[in-house]
Amino acid sequence: MLIAPQRKPVIGGANHGPVCCCKVVHDKVEHDILCRLAREFRSGSSARPSKLTKPPKVQIPRKRPVRNRLQRHQKAHAHKRPSTTVYVLKYESYPYTIEDASILGVFKTIDAASTAALLNGAYAFSRNGLNDGMEYLTSTGRIRILEHDVCTSPRRRGSISQRDGHPLLPISPTNALDRIIALRNFTQPEGSAPRRPSSETYRPSPHRPTYIALHKSSAGMACLGVFGERIKAWNACLKHHVIETYDHDIQDEMRWMDENGHPHVQAKIAGGGRHCWDVVAFKIDEVVKGAQLHVQEPTWRDI
Repeated sequence: MLIAPQRKPVIGGANHGPVCCCKVVHDKVEHDILCRLAREFRSGSSARPSKLTKPPKVQIPRKRPVRNRLQRHQKAHAHKRPSTTVYVLKYESYPYTIEDASILGVFKTIDAASTAALLNGAYAFSRNGLNDGMEYLTSTGRIRILEHDVCTSPRRRGSISQRDGHPLLPISPTNALDRIIALRNFTQPEGSAPRRPSSETYRPSPHRPTYIALHKSSAGMACLGVFGERIKAWNACLKHHVIETYDHDIQDEMRWMDENGHPHVQAKIAGGGRHCWDVVAFKIDEVVKGAQLHVQEPTWRDI
């Protein structure tokens, strides 16, 4: 019995239809992947990461080369000391700038200054006081809290000079330089020598007075600064006096010292009205309730 040989199917023949080439390629790729996974499983090793061609370098911060040119260095001065903040209570009666303002006290903290303002009749904040809490209204005016730094730097050696005789002797300066010298000599009462500056930092204390330099004019009263020593407050008055009267003629100038040894200068500037520079002492945290600051006027013996 004869068996007819089997014929292989022809791809794309009439019996089997067309076969897509993409399916053949897909099967080939799957076969290669399966073979590779089988080899890795038999060897027990996985794909190793590729090696770096160069080892990593540690980043070292580069130092700037030293330059040989001159450089300006700011050195801390030995005489510069930290300042101490105090709060000055200033009262202005309504209408403002008509009557002289007054100082109600000097305080270490703003809470103590606010308490003193309430004791002097403050009942509400003003429009500006709503923003910073530094201004109050009273039934007759307003109370302002001024923040100042107490200057504690020592004065230079030889800055105080005093002529022989009484410092209140009349001097007729002819120019600005003579005026500065004449006023600078008027610093201490007769028979009192200037104290040497203390090396300790100023600290507000109820037993240690604080000196305020004041300037009064038709525009109102201004606080020129708060100082730990009387001579520093007087020097601030002298500086402001020279600035105000440098290009103006001075008329009827009077200089005197009150019973506490605090210096005062009163002068009339041509075209600028009457001006007065005073040094007033206050004790820390001492409430001056309802007090008006009236400087002792000179007598005929002092003129």
